[in-house]
Amino acid sequence: QVLAAELSAERVAVAVPEDSEFDPVWGVGPSAAKVYGQDSGLSIGGYGEVRFQHDPKSDDIFDALRAVLYVGYKFSDKWLLNSEFEFEHGGKSNVYVEFLNLDYLHSEALNLRVGLILLPMGFVNQLHEPTFYYGASRPEVELTIIPTTWRENGAGFFGRLSSRLTYQAYAVTSLKGKNFDASGFRGGRQKGAKSLAND
Repeated sequence: QVLAAELSAERVAVAVPEDSEFDPVWGVGPSAAKVYGQDSGLSIGGYGEVRFQHDPKSDDIFDALRAVLYVGYKFSDKWLLNSEFEFEHGGKSNVYVEFLNLDYLHSEALNLRVGLILLPMGFVNQLHEPTFYYGASRPEVELTIIPTTWRENGAGFFGRLSSRLTYQAYAVTSLKGKNFDASGFRGGRQKGAKSLAND
């Protein structure tokens, strides 16, 4: 039991390092957060994900699942633009803007964000880079109950109040209830595309 516990702790330490460059206040993954550490100017990053799935009852699938491009620009100490563009299935399927934020960095405790915002729901929605979850696929809870990747147009505030207390509060367009079905809430995401905002 002692050896099993030590081996498990060692595996977790390798997979999830304690000392991370990522500051969760900003609400984006570590590669996308690089622009916040820049003095000024352009920041480009990204990642790719290729997956092979073996299905003994059907076809095996080898998929260039996604290629992600992060583009950020820091105009000054206070203003920056940050974005994520995703190309799915070798570019033959979908191209999405995952987020597009204009941030005003007032202070550590109070900052403003407006744009297409990744909602602070669940663990994977904002931290959806593949190194942040175990397994080859995103967890079922994050795909069905929390419709990852969930983003909506809106505005709000974020900040750090102490070393252990951060917050994010946004007003955003809602899910589109008529698109819910038996498989979950994913169909209700408006994703910033001509989002209904009547009420």
